Amino acid sequence: LQASTRGTRFPFEYIRACSANTGSNRRNAPCHVQLHKVIRPRNSSRYPQSRVLCPASNRNMPADIGEPKFPRTQRTNGADRLERVMNAKQRMIGVDVEYLKKQVEEKKAEENASLESESKYLGLANMLDDRLVLLEQERREVQRKVNAECQAHWANEGQKHNRKEYDLSHPDLLKQETPARVGDNDPRLGLASMQTFRGEDLGAGERKKMQCAQQSSWWNQQVLEKQEREQQEREEDKDYMALNVAQAEQSHRVDAASEDVRRKMNLKANQINDQLAEQRAQKALTDKQEELNANNTDMYNTFNSALLAEHPATGIHAFDPYRRRPDHFKGLLPEEKQRILDYQAAQRDDMKARAEEERKENVAHAQYVEGVRKEQCRKAAELETFRREQRMAVTETLKKQQSEKGKRDSAMKDLYTNVPNSRYYEQFGTSHR
Repeated sequence: LQASTRGTRFPFEYIRACSANTGSNRRNAPCHVQLHKVIRPRNSSRYPQSRVLCPASNRNMPADIGEPKFPRTQRTNGADRLERVMNAKQRMIGVDVEYLKKQVEEKKAEENASLESESKYLGLANMLDDRLVLLEQERREVQRKVNAECQAHWANEGQKHNRKEYDLSHPDLLKQETPARVGDNDPRLGLASMQTFRGEDLGAGERKKMQCAQQSSWWNQQVLEKQEREQQEREEDKDYMALNVAQAEQSHRVDAASEDVRRKMNLKANQINDQLAEQRAQKALTDKQEELNANNTDMYNTFNSALLAEHPATGIHAFDPYRRRPDHFKGLLPEEKQRILDYQAAQRDDMKARAEEERKENVAHAQYVEGVRKEQCRKAAELETFRREQRMAVTETLKKQQSEKGKRDSAMKDLYTNVPNSRYYEQFGTSHR
């Protein structure tokens, strides 16, 4: 007897085996319950047989009849086997439902405990994560303050002039140093200083002062000369400005006089221009009248001239009336024009006849093409009808074959299937086999 339960993660089945204790009170003895793991493939429908893995504790249990571990002398003990088979209690209560429910409840309790522990672990992890985030923020704040203090220290105490080695790169070091000799009585001057020598000019300072005083007097003298020169230049500029004013007044007077003369000349020129304009207008009227008279004369000569009017009589030869002068051709005669019109009418009739003939040929060709098209459509319809009849015949054949197959399968099922009767069920319990 077996009861299978599916696992949630692995495709295992469990078999609960029940074996009776050996002894005189074997019928009333409790069953030994043991769960065996059965390994099945994932597609158990294709591999119905299972392999049972019994734990090590089952090695001491009595083997069943027919197994290799069962003694050979007990394999043919039919009475004991019949007694076990006929024992209804041992056969019917093989599955301990209460124990299985207990196992299910224990499994659910374990799952709940696992979920609770997992939730506690997640809560602890979240708490630790929040704590680590706060610690990281505090660390960053402390680091920021340390960096700010370092920057302030560098800005206040780490300047270049506060360094010990600044004198090695000081740009004004030589300017700030004390001179090697302050005077003749400088206590720093020793025997090896080489700062005082024989023949040295000790009155250089006084002489320099005298030179400075002399330069100052020269400067004052140059300043006075420059002031006198500037005063003289100002007076010259004032005289020059007065001269410019006088020249401007004279220029205004000259401009006014010239403007008066120019106005008088313009007035006289305008009078002369008016006279010339009147003369030009009179001359234009005279010229226009003369041109009109000439045009009228030209038109009269043009209308009354046989040469300019291109009269047909000028194109006939003077000595032979049937000859034409090519150099004086002035058009065709009415008889010649009529012959040309008659010839053109004959050409139009001929073109109409050819067009009618071409139209008849096109109609005949169109009728032929239409007949060919209708014949092709008729043949296509016949071919489609033939194909439809063939498909219907194939469909009828398939339906007939399916009906025959159904009858054949029904006959095979009813003919070769044995239905158990009462004799089949009555033979159970009559023999140990």
